[in-house]
Amino acid sequence: MKLRNGQVLLELSDLIRLNALVRGGVDWDGFEAWNSELTEQESRALLVEVLYCASQAGLSEGVVEDATRCAGFAEDDAFVLDANVHLRSGAWSEWADRLSEGVQILRGLRWSVHVFGAAEAQVLAGETPESCNHWWHRDLLDERVVAALLRDPQFWKTSMRDDAAIKGA
Repeated sequence: MKLRNGQVLLELSDLIRLNALVRGGVDWDGFEAWNSELTEQESRALLVEVLYCASQAGLSEGVVEDATRCAGFAEDDAFVLDANVHLRSGAWSEWADRLSEGVQILRGLRWSVHVFGAAEAQVLAGETPESCNHWWHRDLLDERVVAALLRDPQFWKTSMRDDAAIKGA
């Protein structure tokens, strides 16, 4: 993460890490360890990015309900209800800014990560190299693919179909 004009921005390596930690199921321990390395401002930035990614992946009632249970929250929890309203309205930053302390930010991150993980898993299940044009759906668990992404100044133009050449398939 880097600071620019007082704002924390996630770098490509952060975005790769975020996506890799939900690939094949949410690695909450990995997110919690990452969050422990961050300042409060960086934690909020990560939370906002996760909410953005969840929204982009697509949110159905079933996905949010399942993710809420997997994260260990009750569906009628006031915190979750408030988070869900902000997620659906796109007011992620406002919600993250209202979280008063590290514990609340971690709680928000836990819920958000599970929502993103569930939504992304649903999308990824339907993707194929022929149909997918998203760099974040590449094999981010393969170090060779990650290294290629980090070297590519136009990484956003890559997709799943580029992995075959890297893996020698």
